[in-house]
Amino acid sequence: MIKRLLLWGVVALALISFVLILNSGSYLKKPLHPQEDIMNYLSLVTDNIQRENWTLAQENYDRLLEVWPVIKKRISFSTEHDQVERFEETLEQLGASIQVREPVTALRDLAVLRKTYDNFK
Repeated sequence: MIKRLLLWGVVALALISFVLILNSGSYLKKPLHPQEDIMNYLSLVTDNIQRENWTLAQENYDRLLEVWPVIKKRISFSTEHDQVERFEETLEQLGASIQVREPVTALRDLAVLRKTYDNFK
């Protein structure tokens, strides 16, 4: 009787843990520190590009690249792999757009990054 109760307890605990982990993406993508705010960096880069301040845009893009792996680790269990790949591909395209100073392409990439990041669960 006790073994059966213990077995059901372990199974229930495992299921609850899986549900919590799989539904934690929207919470875990939020910044725990101001330095981890991806949406803020996207806004800063957008503002820099609109003002044609390419040096500052590159600096904020570099900070975004530093923060992304931290967030990626936290959301990897709850977000589809295709979405993460799409985000990373667009992030690389943004870097190239900043490097060649192409504002239209860079702003398009930033819009795609925002939408993709908002869709992370």
